Amino acid sequence: MEGNLPEPACADGGATSDAADRYWEPWLSMWRANALLLVEPWDNAIRAFAERAQFLPRRMAALELDRDKLARAKPLTVSELVERCTTCENPEQCEWDLRENPANPAWQAYCPNAARLMALANQPAFRTTAQRTADPLP
Repeated sequence: MEGNLPEPACADGGATSDAADRYWEPWLSMWRANALLLVEPWDNAIRAFAERAQFLPRRMAALELDRDKLARAKPLTVSELVERCTTCENPEQCEWDLRENPANPAWQAYCPNAARLMALANQPAFRTTAQRTADPLP
């Protein structure tokens, strides 16, 4: 029984970390094996969710919205946008529109974030730098 106990700590801490590694490795190996069994059936669902997670940043880029500025200034708004986007009923249409013609306003008819995104796109504070420099000077 004593052979399975961790070694006492040394001044340099090396023996402690080696003992911890030996203690945890069997548990981690079992967890990894079981996690793979659990993830396998969900692989397609996880992949689809990861793809869907890219729609909002792509739409924001098409509208020339600066995601970082928006996230810093309005984190709750970004959270709401993400939530609506991930529960959208038209992900296939959104993907097609983003791929074929992101400038086509047809997306506004089905997107649950359309009104909010358009309102944000009209606020100069959230525009990308490239768009800001493209604006004509008064």
